[in-house]
Amino acid sequence: MTSPKKIYWDTSCFLCFLNPVEIDRRLICEDVLRHANLGDIEIWISVWAIIEVIRPKKPGNAPLPPWATKAIAAVPEAREPLEDLWRRFQRASPSQKLTDDQIAKIQQMFEWPFLKKIYIDERMANKAVQLERDCGIKPADAVHAACAILAGCDVIQRWDKDFDRVKHLIEVTEPKRITAQEFLIPDYKKPIGPEPKDFTNAQNRPKPEQEESG
Repeated sequence: MTSPKKIYWDTSCFLCFLNPVEIDRRLICEDVLRHANLGDIEIWISVWAIIEVIRPKKPGNAPLPPWATKAIAAVPEAREPLEDLWRRFQRASPSQKLTDDQIAKIQQMFEWPFLKKIYIDERMANKAVQLERDCGIKPADAVHAACAILAGCDVIQRWDKDFDRVKHLIEVTEPKRITAQEFLIPDYKKPIGPEPKDFTNAQNRPKPEQEESG
């Protein structure tokens, strides 16, 4: 019997559940999760991801909003400045302070029984140091890559390009939809995990008197 494919998920695969601009990515990741729940594949993560997924801040590589895509279609030469502007906006966008309920919703994702957790030990740390030195990747990304490689995962799935420098050591791809016939999976259309609306924080909205004076 063939063993299920071992897929390592970077933190960006979880961040897409929290950001309203990443709906398409979320739907793909939900599809992958359904197959993990069925035992068709295995999803492996480092416990380091639990630390990183603490704020629903837009990552710097979130897809362009619809208005920008339309603008580029009308004026193709606008692509580069708009993409640069979008990246700058995301980096400058402040992170909100999460409530206890919101943190609980995030932590529930990491309690899904079909996730395989990798705990960081000295062996992982030493491998991360090697990857950081030899491949020139950031420390946090080196931790993820080290965990994936030492756990014998077949592929790292991510929504950014940070892991392209380790492609010679392990396959690196974006998450891909697996389902060909959705009707064969019970409750296929039922959402999995938290939704962006869960992270609309009332405490960060302007108060009425601020709105009037602003």
